[in-house]
Amino acid sequence: MKQRKLIFILLLVLGVNSWIIGQENFLSAEKQVSNEILVHSGVAIQKITSVQVYTPRGSIHITNNDDLNATFPGIGTINDPIRIEGYNITASSGDLIYIRDTTFYFRISNCLLNGLTTNDWSIHFENVINATIENNHIMNTGVDGIGIYDSEYNSIVNNTISNADKGIRLESQSNFNILENNTIYDSDAGIAIIDSSNNNTVINNTLFNNNDGIWLGTDFSPPPTGSNNNSICENTICNNYHGIRLQYECNNNFLFTNTIYNNNGGGIVLRETSNNNTIDNNNIYSNNRDGIEVSQSSSNNIISNQQFFRWITSFTGQI
Repeated sequence: MKQRKLIFILLLVLGVNSWIIGQENFLSAEKQVSNEILVHSGVAIQKITSVQVYTPRGSIHITNNDDLNATFPGIGTINDPIRIEGYNITASSGDLIYIRDTTFYFRISNCLLNGLTTNDWSIHFENVINATIENNHIMNTGVDGIGIYDSEYNSIVNNTISNADKGIRLESQSNFNILENNTIYDSDAGIAIIDSSNNNTVINNTLFNNNDGIWLGTDFSPPPTGSNNNSICENTICNNYHGIRLQYECNNNFLFTNTIYNNNGGGIVLRETSNNNTIDNNNIYSNNRDGIEVSQSSSNNIISNQQFFRWITSFTGQI
């Protein structure tokens, strides 16, 4: 009987010790996530909680489907995409993830990308389709947090991006992409859709402390054809210089149900022949300049059903 009691007590002690060790390991992993993710205390940014420990690795350079398929798990179909996930890629120079000329379905998710001090990209795509970039934390990037060039049918979802030139850039005929539920701050432009990038959807993003919250236009002079037929809706845009700026032949875009406030410049600004845009049902208030500003060279824009609480819109030219 005494022997049984002794065995029971020994097992109980071992069980308690195992539980304590397990809790210490759990708390250590939680602490690691908190230190990596919550870089701006007191600012409401997205928390990435689906991975607890990142795996350090070097930069990724992919130039075709075979290279992509041979390097990472998954077969590249919509039901089994190739997976680049859970990495901590920190470097001072060179693109952290560069991918071009691929058609396989693949996903970049739950990664920490950090540390660039040169004019390089955290994620850089050229001629890529069927990619998903989701749930990543990207900070301190030389040029763009995510730079998409000549690429279509990609989804950029649930990322947190800070301290970039452009948080997300769509350029050079990057069409039919979806940008949803991203948080971008402390950058020159939160989202830039430029140089003939058309038919993209920008929905439910949070953009603050940037120069432009969302910019449609061009980096070139004289400009090429602007970016057209983009839908920008349900975004929260505050504490930038301009909330949304359209410049140089940005036509037939749809701006609706956005909340735009406390920007140092204008809420929505249309300049240099931006025509036939629809601006509907936006909530615009407490901006230092006009709620909506339309230049003399922009015409045939439909502006209706706005909510203005503090600053009343005025127009500098023909609507």
